[in-house]
Amino acid sequence: MRQKKISDFDFIHFVCEYFDKIKTEKINNDDLNFLVYLASKCGIPQFYSMLKNFKINTQLSNLSLLSASALINEANLYTSETSSLHKFQKQILENFSSGYKNRFLLTASTSFGKTHIIYEIIRKMGYTNILLVFPSIALLAENLDRIITNPNYSSLKENYDIHTLSEINEFGIKNIFIYTPERYLSFLENNPDYKFDFIFIDEIYKIDNDFEIDNEVKENERDTAYRLAAYFSVESNSDILLAGPYIEDFQESFLLFLRKYGIKQLDYNHYEIVNKYFYTKQKNRYVCENDFENEIFPVISNKGLQVVEISKSIIQKKQNLIIYVPQRGKRGGTEYYAEKLLADDFFNDYDTSSYLQFLCHLRNRYSSDWIVVKALEHGIGIHHGMVPKYIQKQIIALFNEGKIKILLSTTTITEGVNTTAKYLLITGNKKGNKDLKPFDAKNIAGRAGRFTYHYSGKVIDVSKDFLKTLDSSSDKLRYKNYEKTIDKNEVDIFNTDEDFLTANDKIKKSEIIRKQKELNIPDEILSKYRIVSKMDKLFIYEKFIFLNSENNSLIEETVEQYYSFSTFNIKGFDFIFDLIFPIIKNEDLKALYHKGVHPYYVLTYKMSNYMKKGFFGIVDYNLGKSKSYDESITDAAKFTYNILRYQIVKYLGVFNLIYKYYQSQMKHIVIEKVHGLDKLLRKIEYNAVSDLGRRISDYGVPEKIVDFYETRETNKSKSRRIKSDFDDYENMIFERVNKIIQ
Repeated sequence: MRQKKISDFDFIHFVCEYFDKIKTEKINNDDLNFLVYLASKCGIPQFYSMLKNFKINTQLSNLSLLSASALINEANLYTSETSSLHKFQKQILENFSSGYKNRFLLTASTSFGKTHIIYEIIRKMGYTNILLVFPSIALLAENLDRIITNPNYSSLKENYDIHTLSEINEFGIKNIFIYTPERYLSFLENNPDYKFDFIFIDEIYKIDNDFEIDNEVKENERDTAYRLAAYFSVESNSDILLAGPYIEDFQESFLLFLRKYGIKQLDYNHYEIVNKYFYTKQKNRYVCENDFENEIFPVISNKGLQVVEISKSIIQKKQNLIIYVPQRGKRGGTEYYAEKLLADDFFNDYDTSSYLQFLCHLRNRYSSDWIVVKALEHGIGIHHGMVPKYIQKQIIALFNEGKIKILLSTTTITEGVNTTAKYLLITGNKKGNKDLKPFDAKNIAGRAGRFTYHYSGKVIDVSKDFLKTLDSSSDKLRYKNYEKTIDKNEVDIFNTDEDFLTANDKIKKSEIIRKQKELNIPDEILSKYRIVSKMDKLFIYEKFIFLNSENNSLIEETVEQYYSFSTFNIKGFDFIFDLIFPIIKNEDLKALYHKGVHPYYVLTYKMSNYMKKGFFGIVDYNLGKSKSYDESITDAAKFTYNILRYQIVKYLGVFNLIYKYYQSQMKHIVIEKVHGLDKLLRKIEYNAVSDLGRRISDYGVPEKIVDFYETRETNKSKSRRIKSDFDDYENMIFERVNKIIQ
């Protein structure tokens, strides 16, 4: 055998390639014995069981000594009757031991299977209180669904209370909290002394905004939220696992962070469990020199037609395909390529019978004119941040089930979404208007091929520069709180050691402390909504001090009206939005602060429409402004998911906090007795107010289903009317969710 003359990850590559070559050949019992041994020797016994995907009978009629030994070794990789690891996942699991402080940073390829390890660690260690931090609500929902519905994780569902909301009235004996960074920080505001035994933070690279791959939000503040989440996690006494894909190099600042908190790196970046083959243009064809299958794709000068022709050839091979597009929209974006595909007769007469309920739902609730509907009618899915979340989720499910064949996607495909495509076609070397970085390129290329489905993934680069980016030197991950020469933002300066504050940082910090003393506001108030600076909160408090009695009355009346009757007072909210405008940093939100010929801000009208009719209230508003249906849906999604649920809830939350504190001081009552906009904040973040309604919203379901659960306890006749209006698709989703709730 190899006698360690090559690395483990190179050996995996060669073994994987060998299995890929023989998967369509006639295999006898002697061959099977050898293959069992080979898969075991490289540490990935799943390579052998995957042969069943290619209609190969893997049942051994007799065992050789080598294969018997291999099967015994494989048995050691099973953690339960139905759940197994590969050798290198098992190595990570073995790093966790009772009686020790277990703190690790895991960096690995996208095919490695990082998330599965988390649940095996929990199973092994028997932790009592567990925190899992994921970057998005979509990933939160996916992991919630995994725990509740997957039989492999039934022990977690049976032994733990599962929490996704940051306000918790009652804790279980054992608890799992599944949060985004923002929800974790919100939980800490209410439970500052709560102790976790184990904390997992996914996509840890998001502490550095230079590594942020999401191109949908122009001004990104997730790095601050991630740094705060990391800071409060490592400051605790918890076991820690930080994880991320392809983080290969670090600046000294990040290494300082790891050393300070005793975090050891587990580097599995080079362990590609699914081989990758890259096809590039060579003269008049796209070829890959090291792919034994030696596929050839012809070159066409028009890029749009090039994408169509390659797509057709892959579909004819009975394979599905992801097409990476740098941006959404009609100008070289997802909609542009969708229209190019739809213009070709090849995609006509697609059989949609397997998802007709979903298609009819979209036609009736949205419109047949929407490009997402038109594409689905021809077996093509569109996936980007401006498609409503439950529709994104359903499109991915249809794609993975083989019911649709092509998925057009922006960088949203990299946000932990699991897909089953062997082929990935790259149309551009950008994310939005920015050039891709090596980290981005590796993350995107990682979507080609999926472990246990394919031995290899194929990346076809029609962008010209993608492979150059992939092969260039990687950027180094930094942690700005440990850099002495970098000015920090006003949030970070209060979570950074004095040794790493610049002269400017120290001046800013002193000024904020001075201002806080001058206004006599306690830390317990300013420590809430941590991702907004203390100075911004002090600014709002000063605004209240100098308000005249008329404006004070207007605000109080507006708050009381919503608190009592859920009435959205347009005049009052317009004034509130005006008051908070100076602290707003987000450019997309600022752009809604214009009036034109109308008396109130566009923001205020949009909020009013949302409060009346939810997402479709914004669609109607846009259609009334003579926007096309595609434009109306895109704008409604941007407003709902980016601006409303992240930006407005944050800034209105700060307003609400300071308003309640100010009222408590003026009226000499405890802050808990002051009426505020808490109900409104829950409504705009979840489109629900009740605990049950908000949990249902987290699952990612149509609005009508959320509305049903929201009204079930308080207005039974209304909830019956809502349910009677469910279409077939909504009824199907309702039955599925109701089983989970039961």
